[in-house]
Amino acid sequence: MEPNFGKRLELERKRLNRTQVEFGQMGGVSRLAQWKYEHGENYPSVEYLEKLWDSKADIIYLVTGRRMAPQVMDWDILKDAFLLVHQMLVDRPGRNYSPTQLFDLFKHMSQAMMAEAYGTTLSLTETKKEVVLKE
Repeated sequence: MEPNFGKRLELERKRLNRTQVEFGQMGGVSRLAQWKYEHGENYPSVEYLEKLWDSKADIIYLVTGRRMAPQVMDWDILKDAFLLVHQMLVDRPGRNYSPTQLFDLFKHMSQAMMAEAYGTTLSLTETKKEVVLKE
């Protein structure tokens, strides 16, 4: 049996490592309102859900019970992965990496960051693949 909205809200809050007070603040409500949402005594407004979306909560999961697909592009995560690869490799003088090597590392980093952010796991073939960078 799939969890109801209140239970999904609690699970999403815990996935993001937030207390009821913190999660309520993310949505612009009190701890008591958050508690009532999680226990099915009340339902949140669209404005509350929009604020959670802006705070990186998986609203698709809250509403439908299905996690956001990892194929959905999260541009903030992709930007962070790109900047990390750039800082680690491109900005270092004396190192020459091919575009393919840089892309492989970028892909690996962005997948790992998406998995961490959305609670998904990489496929077995992706977790066993090694990104090899030779100077």
